[in-house]
Amino acid sequence: MFRRFVALCALVFAGTLVHASDAAPAWQLDQLNSDEPMRLHDLRGEVVLLDFWASWCVPCRASMAALLDLKREFAEQPVRIVPISVDADAQDARDFLAKYGPGLISLHDPDGEVADAYDLLGMPSSFVIGRDGQLLLRHEGYRAGDEEAWREAIQQALQGD
Repeated sequence: MFRRFVALCALVFAGTLVHASDAAPAWQLDQLNSDEPMRLHDLRGEVVLLDFWASWCVPCRASMAALLDLKREFAEQPVRIVPISVDADAQDARDFLAKYGPGLISLHDPDGEVADAYDLLGMPSSFVIGRDGQLLLRHEGYRAGDEEAWREAIQQALQGD
């Protein structure tokens, strides 16, 4: 009975989720360590990996290391790694980032407005956005090895030029 309920809920909500091949929802957020804003529109022409995370999210710790590796791997290419904290408390997010993601510039979505626009189902949630602003990949959660899906989507987007 419970499985039927879950399946029914999935069908009801499936039509409202942001899917790969949709245009990525626009956003503007401040950087976590400054008041300098960043907009998705400003990143047009680059492949963007958005990663929504929170300081209380255990898998987010491991995903930060993978994001740092991808940042180094694609440093000479038009690829932007953009972590977005959904923590209400900016200091919690800063402390987490200093420990698990040093070198990453994170944005801050304390009210969850951008997270809501992307219809997150859990943490972490990541999205690869092509140079044209189209969603290429939606990925929920993180386990070691999941970064291969990010890498493949980024490489395909770069080759599609």
